[in-house]
This record gives sequence, structure tokens and C-alpha cells, in this order.
Amino acid sequence: MENKVYIDPYPKTMKMLGLERINIDCGNNTSIVTPANIAKDMVALLPDDVFIPESKFLDICCKSGIFLTSIREKLMNSKAMIEAIPDDKERYRYITDNQLYGIAPNGQCQMYSVRAVYGTLRVDNPHILCFGVFDQYKTACLNNNHKMLIDEMKKEFGQMKFDVVIGNPPYNRGLDVDFVFLGYTLCDKYTCMITPAKWQTAEASQGISSQHSYGEFRQVIVPCIKQVCFYPCCKDVFDIYQTDGISYFLVDKNKKYDIALVSNKCNDITVFNGEEYRSILHEESLLNIGQEIIDSLGTYKVFQFPYITGNKRYEIWMNTKVSGYDWYATKHPRYVLSISRLIDNTKNESYSGEAKCIFESDSIEECKSFISWIYSRFTRFFLVPNISKLNNIQTDHCFRFVPAPPSGKFDHIYTDEELYKAFNLPQKYIGVIEAVIKERK
Repeated sequence: MENKVYIDPYPKTMKMLGLERINIDCGNNTSIVTPANIAKDMVALLPDDVFIPESKFLDICCKSGIFLTSIREKLMNSKAMIEAIPDDKERYRYITDNQLYGIAPNGQCQMYSVRAVYGTLRVDNPHILCFGVFDQYKTACLNNNHKMLIDEMKKEFGQMKFDVVIGNPPYNRGLDVDFVFLGYTLCDKYTCMITPAKWQTAEASQGISSQHSYGEFRQVIVPCIKQVCFYPCCKDVFDIYQTDGISYFLVDKNKKYDIALVSNKCNDITVFNGEEYRSILHEESLLNIGQEIIDSLGTYKVFQFPYITGNKRYEIWMNTKVSGYDWYATKHPRYVLSISRLIDNTKNESYSGEAKCIFESDSIEECKSFISWIYSRFTRFFLVPNISKLNNIQTDHCFRFVPAPPSGKFDHIYTDEELYKAFNLPQKYIGVIEAVIKERK
């Protein structure tokens, strides 16, 4: 007898209603709904042995209910579930009554999620709670008051632990990191979250909304990441802008991993697509092809900005903001660095705007050499895997993948051809660089 496959109608319903990529308007706050295909892909990261009658699943930030319905579909088709509860209707009711839980940031999200999870079933106490006011929800994380959230869940759900915590947390002010830590605290086995990939690119000491830093994230969470999927262009997932891209990842609380399965997905430049097992510690890049090109350079000295004394004749000033917003898009290759200005201090020249001095010299030829090097496609490409914000990118951290000039000097005009040859870059890598980085005269 052929096994029946249960197909949850909810993703199809979302598509019919045009709800795959909606923003739920909640007054002063907007909740970005996870696309159904992304939610399914995230659920697919969870090991099959967790889809058993004893497991409990928590969506830590319910908006449309798509994570819970995707989990429900997989539970309905799980061999262990079918053997334990053969009848479809009984199994469906058991799953909704005993295995699916959620926290909604506001009443509207709670309504969407309850409707998605329970449908027409009569439920006296749905396991999707709401704190009522989104700001209260955020405040608990902003103040690192995870105890408040845990106490509320205990009040509603008892003393249970969750086998899996999954979700798409809020991103403002680094709240996503707080929610990852909260999920890590609440789960017994796995946490699966979708967040900006800033956790991989930001400076370790950089402060965020609470007591958690990106360095702490890399120390505690990253070693437990079993698998990560990276979208370098955030527009491939959400209608938002993140310089660092979007990532979702599976955290195995009970194991440590020296290497993880790193998958890249990019709509515009397909060469970026692919997957491989390797380290994702913070000295490396999530971008497979980017890391491959970095590794191909061999041993090299990393560029560090020189100390600015302020007493040289010539200064190079540059706007600190990223130039070119269409990251990894073939239609609009990026500039990355803003236009600079060479200032002669003997003529009382100045630079207005959000800028900083990045180089100085008494030799105008040395300054021109520096400009030719920093604006080369070669140099600007190695900034790409490490930019986590729109401004203040002229730091040693952001340049941690950028090789210093081969000679270590700024004594001539550099060209991309010279730099490619100096580092023995094959043509296939040159093609990637020139597809991503726009030439700037």
C-alpha cells in the first residue's frame, strides 16, 4: 500500500492571497513575514529524529504562523508520527494540541498565527501567546530580561523545555542576537533562526542592544552551528536592505563543530551559489567563492590604515558611507568606497560632510599611488565580504581581508592587472571580481 503524503494547504493559501512577502502593519511597528519557501527550507535543516510525538516546537516570534505550519506538515508525514498515530485527523489534532507553541509580538500577528495553526479547530487555550504590546516584548530583550519572557512562557506552558526553537526575530538595534541567545536558552536540542549576517562581519567588541556582543555570539553560538545558509543579497529574501546579507542557521546546542555546511544562494550572480563544509569562525567569510578567492592569495600582509598625524601637506579624505546599494547585483555593480578628495593644507582646503582622513603625505605622488591602489577593483572586492553597515567602513576590521600592496609601498600608480598578476589570480576569479565591482575612474 502506497503511503499518503500530507500536504499542508497553508503555504498555498498564502500564495493565492498574495501573502508570501507581506509586511504586517502593527501601528508604529512592522513585522516582516518570512516567505513560505524560506520557512520550509529552515524546517528542512532540522534532523528527522526530532519529528517524533515527544518533541515540542516554539516559534519565538510568530507573525503569520508559517514556521509552525511548516513544522506541522513535516510532523504529519514523519514515519515516527504515523506509526504512533496512524489516523490523519487524530495525528493532526495531537500535533496542534501538544507540539506547536508560539510567541507573537502583537495581537495582529497572534491572530494570523492562531488562524494558521488551528484553522477551524475549537481550541480553548491556543498555545500562541501575546504580550500585548510589542514594545514590552522588545524591552525584555533590550534590558537582557530573558527571565521575564521565560516566566511568561512558564505561566502559559508550564515548566516545559522545547526541543526546537525557531523563528524570524526583530532586527532593529541588534535584537536578533538577543533572540538567538534566548532561543539557545529555551531549547534542549536545536535553535534555527533567520537573521542579518552581521554576526559574522561586525567587530567582536561592537555593542548592540543588550549585554550580548557579536564577539560573544561568535564564542557561544558559532561553534554550535551545524549548517548555515547565506544570501549575500538580502533582497533575495526580504524587501529590506542589509549590507551584510541574510543568513539562517541551525544551532545544535549539545555539540561543537569545527566545520559547518555553508550554503550560498544568489539570484543575480550564480557563481556565488554552492555549498561546502568549512570553518565559519569570524576570521573567515560566509561567502564561499569570496573565501575561495581569499584563500587563493596565500600568505599576505593585511592592510592597516596608517596613523594620521595631521601635520603633512597632503591629506586624502573620504566619505565614510558605503557607495552603491545594490549588493551582488549584476545590473548595478557596486562602487563600495565613496569618492575621495585630495586636500592641500597649504591652500587652506577642507572637506565637508561625513568623512575622515585616511591617508597623508608630503608627496602628492605618494597620495596618487594610494588612491590608485584603494580604488582598484582588486582592493574594493576584498572589502565586500566584511561590510556590516553603511557607514564608518574605513577601519582596520573592515579591511581585514584586504592585502597590502605587494611592495608595501605607495610609490607608483597601481592597476588591477598588476595586482591580479602579483597574487597570481586565475581568470575565473578575475571574472567574479569584475562582475561585482564597478570600475571607478
